[in-house]
Amino acid sequence: MILRAYIFHLRARNFSPATVKATGEYLRPFIALHDPLTATRRDIETYLGDMSERCKPSTVWTAWRHLKGFFKWLHAEGDISVDPMVGVTKPIVPPSEIAVLTSPQVRSLLATCCGKDADSRRDHALLAIMLDTGLRLSEIARLSIDDVGEDCYYTSQNSRWLQLRVYWSFRTDQTFVAKLTELVRTPALYGGVGQ
Repeated sequence: MILRAYIFHLRARNFSPATVKATGEYLRPFIALHDPLTATRRDIETYLGDMSERCKPSTVWTAWRHLKGFFKWLHAEGDISVDPMVGVTKPIVPPSEIAVLTSPQVRSLLATCCGKDADSRRDHALLAIMLDTGLRLSEIARLSIDDVGEDCYYTSQNSRWLQLRVYWSFRTDQTFVAKLTELVRTPALYGGVGQ
């Protein structure tokens, strides 16, 4: 019941549906083990410690962040007199090393879609943009003709409030525009979106 009230509070504050969903997913396991109205700092630290043995540090940090917001809200609502998160330090998230493709790996990847058929051309255009800009698959999947500017850029709506403009090279632009134009003429190639 308390979790439902907190989720209602987040929706009322216009948090994104993804944040609201994640909040429920992170808080339910804790609430299943501990009553939030009587939880102590030790309960939270034990929970996060147990979690750190089976999860990535970034996952533990995200759980800490959701618990912090939840207990801050409980305290502000007057449901608890002392916020048990006070003194629970933020978990350390060591920087993760991101593997970068070497030039031979990039050439090999692009060679997998060097055919003349429509699927190969589409895949080559998408890979060229991903390699050139660093855009994620989800951002590429949302790409539409209206997002592409005349000066080799793509406007990405990353969230409700943040809009980024991502530039790519002239070579990628030539490849992309030619292949995107072909795809627009043949909508069935990309799943019939827009038909």
